[in-house]
Order: sequence, then structure tokens, then C-alpha cells
Amino acid sequence: MDDQRLDQLSRRIAAFRTRRQALKAVAGAVVTLVAGTRAVAAQACTPQYGPCTADGACCAGAVCEHGLCMPGCRIDGAFTSAHMSPPGDSCRQCLPEVSTTSWTPANEGMSCWSGDPNAGITTCQNGTCIGSGPVDCRPLTVCHTAAFNSATGQCEQRFAESGTPCGGMEMCHGEFYTPADACDGNGFCIGGGSKTVGCAPYRCGGHRCTTSCLTDTDCAVGALCEAGLCLFPRELGERCDADWQCRSDYCVDGVCCDDRCDSLCATCSAETGGNCTRFVCDNDLSCTAGFCNEATGMCDYTVAPETCLIDGKCYDAGEPNLNDACQYCDPVRDVDEWSTCDHTAFCVNGACVTSVTGEITANDPQGVCNSSSDHFALHTIRHAGGRVNLRARPAGSSLAPRLGLYSAFDPANPCANRESTYIGFCGSDGEVIGTSNLAAGIYTVVVGGRASTFGAYALSIQSDSSCL
Repeated sequence: MDDQRLDQLSRRIAAFRTRRQALKAVAGAVVTLVAGTRAVAAQACTPQYGPCTADGACCAGAVCEHGLCMPGCRIDGAFTSAHMSPPGDSCRQCLPEVSTTSWTPANEGMSCWSGDPNAGITTCQNGTCIGSGPVDCRPLTVCHTAAFNSATGQCEQRFAESGTPCGGMEMCHGEFYTPADACDGNGFCIGGGSKTVGCAPYRCGGHRCTTSCLTDTDCAVGALCEAGLCLFPRELGERCDADWQCRSDYCVDGVCCDDRCDSLCATCSAETGGNCTRFVCDNDLSCTAGFCNEATGMCDYTVAPETCLIDGKCYDAGEPNLNDACQYCDPVRDVDEWSTCDHTAFCVNGACVTSVTGEITANDPQGVCNSSSDHFALHTIRHAGGRVNLRARPAGSSLAPRLGLYSAFDPANPCANRESTYIGFCGSDGEVIGTSNLAAGIYTVVVGGRASTFGAYALSIQSDSSCL
């Protein structure tokens, strides 16, 4: 304050009547004086980007850098632009409006890196990066593992290996075994209950399924202990080696059966479902009934009444042989061979007849038994077996016929193979021959006559030997 102003202030103070008025005047003068001083000082600094030679020449918020007043800070002798932070430190900045000579706290509460990977969560607090404590690196679940990575400062989570125990222990529930809860290798704990298994035919003991036995009590209910193994009795139709293995107590031909099934005419197999089943004798022939022979175990067949079984085919009674009209099915006489006509008969033009006619002439061949000069005629007869009587007599002529019955007639040897017996000569009524018991078959009847007695004749089959 210059002398002139002090002199003026002294005179004014002396003019006040009271002390209080004087003090107020002094205070007002001082304020005016200071304001004036500041105005002079403000006008004396160099604004931003103005020329300068030293930091003090620049107005507030700037320092002299490269001859200009630049917004920034001069900290530890180094220039730093405004709002820049120290390397690696985001919690302090150059804030020239606050200070141009020191770092100013910044980013309060913001995340930062303290350089300590185990510092936990770090934030800026009053210019310093402070952590909340060590990183919580615990596994997310019992099926995870966790490890702190010091290089990254992160807690790394991984899945626990499959099978890692994670809960309930293994246990037995009667005859069922429940394994322990275990991790699946994908971070999940799988309850052992979902993998419960039955131990049958063994029991569950000591938190596991047993695998051997000493007595039946070591096995599941209903199972038997045999040679250290628990086995359930096998059901009908299942394979077996001994009776005790079968619930039915019968092991037949390697299969559990419902019966001992020891008949030659019965069988037990898996195909019969373990049921003892008698053989079914069926040859696919409608005229037969089959049954198993208990003595041989083979099928025997009987032919049904009123039918025949000939050459492997069935025929009803009276049904003819399509290849020979003189043959037919007669089950009374024979069930497995064709029968000839009802009685011994001649077969003429495919029909059975009991009589035929003929005529002997000089043109017929000669040579009958005991009379080689006689001419003869031949007839074929089917004989069903047993006695037969034949009669030959003239038919309106003077012929005195002679008869012979042959199993095989040979004109060169007319007396060979003769089957008939001479019964009697009936004079003009002819001759009768017969047999006592002739086998069934085909025979030849020879009717002979001399030249003096050529003519017609009638040949018949009759029931007795009389000359009727």
C-alpha cells in the first residue's frame, strides 16, 4: 500500500465519531486494497498456450513446456498432460485444475489392477488400488475342482472326474444294491438310486451284491446254493442238467419238464414248453388212425372201418380200382390189397361174372391133359382164395366138355400145374371139377372137346360139386 493511500485512510479514520464506525471503515478499505492487489496479480500470469520461460509465469492449471503454458502437471520434474495417469496406475491422474505438481486421486470405486493376483477384487480408494482380500477359489459344486491361476489372477473351475463320490454312500435295500452317488464327469452328481440293481439270485450284504454262497440262506429268497453258486430253480422248458435245478424237480433230456416223462411214446422239450407230450402219430392219411406202440416207441397205424389202404392211398368200401374194373375195395376180405369180385368169378370186359359161354371148333388149338388130340378154349378166372367149383356143360350141342384149372397152363405140357380135382362127369350135362382150398390169384380154365363133339358150351362157377 502506497503512502498516499495510507494518508487518506488515516484522515478518514480521524473523522469518525465512534470507534465502531472507524473499524468498519478500516475493514472496507482493506478489502478494497486486497482486491486491487489480486487484480494486479491476475493480470500478471500468462494464460494457456501463451509464451513462457518458467512454470511460475503460467496461470493456474498450466506449466511451461517447450516455451508455452500447457495444461498439465510437472510431477517429479516430468511433464504430464492433463488427465493422464501414471503407468499401470488408474487410481491417480494429472488434474491441473487441482494441482500441477502432484498426482490427484481419481476413479474412486472403479476396478483396478494392484499387481497382486491374489488380492481379490480391487478398486480405487483415495488414489490407491486396494483389494478386498484373497480370491475365493472354491469349487462350484462337489462335482467341480477349482485352482487359482497366478498368471491370470482367476479361479479356474473344472469338472470332477467321472465316478468321484458326491453324496450318498453305497448301500443295500434287501436284495437290491444301490451304488454311491457319483459325478458324471460333466459337473453333475448322479444319485445312486437311479442305478439300483437287483442282486438276485444272490443277496446284498456288506454294501455290495455277494457272488458266492455256502448255504441256501446266502442266496436270495427262492434261490438255491449249489457248488458255491446261487441259482434260481429253472422253469418248464429251460435247459437243465439235474432234477434239483428245476422247479418241477424233473430234468428230462436236458429240459425242465412237468413230469418224469419216461414213456417211449412221450417227449419233453423246449418246443413243448416243458410239458410231457405224447407222440402224435399222423401219416396224413384220412383212412388210418395212428398210435404209439409203448413197447417200441414207434407209430403203428390201423385202417379205419369201411376203408382200405392200398399202395399208400385210401379207398372207401366198394370203390373200384380205376386200372382194373374187376378189382375193388372190400375191407371185409382185405384192407391193404385189391379184392376181386364178390365170389370167384370170370372177368369179362372189365366185369365180374359167374358164367361165360364159348364154342370149340376145329380151328382151336389141341392138347389137353390125357387127350392131346382134344381141341380147347381158355378162360381166365380171378379167385379170392378158398374152395372153388367149376362146371362145363353143352349149350345146345353134342359137346361133352372136359375141364381143367391151372395156375399156369402150358399147351406143350398140359398136365403140369393142374390145380383142379375131377369130381364127376354129368353125362350130357358136362363135367364138374373143384378144389378144396385154392390160394387167391389168377388161374386159367381149360375147356376141351373132341372133334366128334365140337360145339357150344357154358362154363359156370357154383357153390357145390353137384351136377345141377
